[in-house]
Amino acid sequence: MGDGAYGTVFKVQFQDEALEQRVTGRSKGSRLSFALKEMLIHRFINEGRIKEVFIERCILANLNHSTIVKFYQSFKNQNKLYLLMEYCARGSLQDFLKRQGSLNNVLAKHFTAEIVVALEYLREQQIIHRDLKPGNIVLDSNYHIKLIDFATCKVLNPELQAKIAIFKGRNDLLHSLGYSDDTELNMNSIEKRMNSLVGTEEYLAPETLSDMGELSYSCDYWSLGIILYQ
Repeated sequence: MGDGAYGTVFKVQFQDEALEQRVTGRSKGSRLSFALKEMLIHRFINEGRIKEVFIERCILANLNHSTIVKFYQSFKNQNKLYLLMEYCARGSLQDFLKRQGSLNNVLAKHFTAEIVVALEYLREQQIIHRDLKPGNIVLDSNYHIKLIDFATCKVLNPELQAKIAIFKGRNDLLHSLGYSDDTELNMNSIEKRMNSLVGTEEYLAPETLSDMGELSYSCDYWSLGIILYQ
């Protein structure tokens, strides 16, 4: 389906129908397609971005809303981490805009309204997306939007913060991925990434570019405004 900086997303189906029912809770005979995100663990470790793997998995596992891509299960081997998620047949909003060009008012209002609903839900969950852009919005078969890519979110929810706090030590993270204590890990790179500017420049709110800027939910609405203008 597509390639990213750290891996590939595949369209997959279960060969074992009973296993599909156990993993997804789907009814017998559904035979649906799913998106399988394959990520290269070593790249995350080398670039000090291992925490992002856990943030995305933790957030997706704790969100449940029609405008957020559904997460089913994660699994791993020694080299790769996999996230099994909802398959969205129409691709990304970015691809849709490339095919269609400027949208008419009806479509623009439709997508904007659904993105607002998604952002309101994230606010209820005390999460700032921080990288809202057409490439991180996908469309299901009925052209309803789903937000994806929560790796660089800002989590203000105390309960979620506690779950992500396993990052207090390198060993907890690496052991959960099957790595030993002597695995090389650039801690300085991780610390820098945790406190750095994230997002796609064209969609960033001005306050996030300032040293004095305060990160707030309004940052995502600025990004939405850029998307609407686009």
